[in-house]
Amino acid sequence: MFEILKQRKSKLIGVNLLMIIGQICHVYAATINAEALNQLIALRWEAFLFQEIYLMLVWCGLIFFDWLTKLYQMRVIQELDTILREDISQRLADTDYQSYHQRSVNTYLSWLNNDIHSLNKQAFEPLFLIIKGVSGTLLAVIMLFRYHWSLVLVTFISVACMLTIPKLFGRKMQEVSLKTSQQNEGFLKESETILNGFDVFYSLSLLKEIPRRIVQASLLLKQVILKQTKVEAAVGALGFTGNIFFQIGLTIFTGYLAIRGLVSIGTIEATGALTGIIFTNLGDLSGQLASVHGCQPIFQKFQETIPRPTATAITPRLASTDDEAPILIAERLGYAYGQQELFQNLQVRFEKGGKYLITGESGSGKSTLLKILMGFLRDYTGSMTFHGQEIRDLPPHYLAQHILFLPQEAYLLSTTIRENLCLGQEFSDQELKDACLQAGLTNLEPFEDFLNREVGDRGRSLSGGQRQRLALARGLLRGQKIILIDEGTSAVDKETAIAIERELLQQADLTIIMISHTSHAELTHYFTKELVFPDDFH
Repeated sequence: MFEILKQRKSKLIGVNLLMIIGQICHVYAATINAEALNQLIALRWEAFLFQEIYLMLVWCGLIFFDWLTKLYQMRVIQELDTILREDISQRLADTDYQSYHQRSVNTYLSWLNNDIHSLNKQAFEPLFLIIKGVSGTLLAVIMLFRYHWSLVLVTFISVACMLTIPKLFGRKMQEVSLKTSQQNEGFLKESETILNGFDVFYSLSLLKEIPRRIVQASLLLKQVILKQTKVEAAVGALGFTGNIFFQIGLTIFTGYLAIRGLVSIGTIEATGALTGIIFTNLGDLSGQLASVHGCQPIFQKFQETIPRPTATAITPRLASTDDEAPILIAERLGYAYGQQELFQNLQVRFEKGGKYLITGESGSGKSTLLKILMGFLRDYTGSMTFHGQEIRDLPPHYLAQHILFLPQEAYLLSTTIRENLCLGQEFSDQELKDACLQAGLTNLEPFEDFLNREVGDRGRSLSGGQRQRLALARGLLRGQKIILIDEGTSAVDKETAIAIERELLQQADLTIIMISHTSHAELTHYFTKELVFPDDFH
């Protein structure tokens, strides 16, 4: 957590200064009350009235600084949230395909939303309250020392007792905080599974299962949250009990000092207010410390689950870029999911500019082969090389610079066509137009209007063929000359599928490796080789 805080050190100092000024006003107000009481006992009306007016002005200052602190504090917390989200998303961007897909998207969404919300409420906000409480306590102790040293001694004994409370509940707070975070992830994952099954429930007339299962998952989350609340409430109750006990004790002790003539009677008013500041802060401090400490597992989860790469990947020097040499070579290639072997001892060579059609039974491993070629799966056996370089040894995102993977369903962002093509990079309108034409996109006039067209939620305002062509143009725009197609046209009608595939196969500079269960006779003559998987790979 402190690594995150260091990135906004100057702004944190600013918030702390505002809080300290506010606490100075608060403590000073207590001493004014004491002096006002002394003036009243002495029957000095004008002096008493002056002190009360002065007190009102000090409280106005306190209210102003408190308002300013809250605004500035929220701004800092939101900046810390942004830093955390950037760190998490950067870690995800740096990870490899297999590590990323070990968890569902909803798990990552839970990290970016639920966990950060938890950190706001249980770490950042309590941390500011701790700083505010500690500064107020120290100032109050200094003021007590001005009245009599014994008040400070009794206060320190009380403080020592109060600070033992977080230690009693620290480990338990960590446990319940982590369990709540994990259960939030589980709830999102279960909800996603249920809602994605709407079509199934609808077709079987079982829609009532959706609310039943959502409620069931919600009840599990409820149990974990209630358990966390019970622990937090116990810490708060114990702290509040100590607060009341020691505050009354110090007031009694001050009364004893006043009777002995060691302090003025008005000191009782100051002591009551100052000890109120001290023990209210300390009463809350136990829960706040436990809360901040309890959030540490969430930070550890981010760091340990998606660690940063240990070293910067070096762009490899490819062993062969000869036009006559095969681009991709598999030798004794094998893959298994856990203990279940999918295929083994595959042998194949893909030449530059070649057009390859791979067919075979469903579930035989064709898609897995493409994922190995793309560098998604690296725990294969045997050898799979790209220009003579072992794929498993290449940096995680290196192959994506050379190879375009076109899945069955083209994914588009819910934004404009321009943004979907550029994805944050800069391209001229002419480059965009050339890529669109190369991908077979028509009706581009006026082109500016075409680029600024909104594609809708995940591209739903476009046809299936338009989405696939747009995804293809996105790759061609970046000079990718090797295209892997995994049933990339199965979601569109036959006429559109043939048109898209023909546009690709006619381009001599492209290397095409395509998986299809519905090969088209009209395109057979374009293919360099048709391979049946896995029979033709030995």
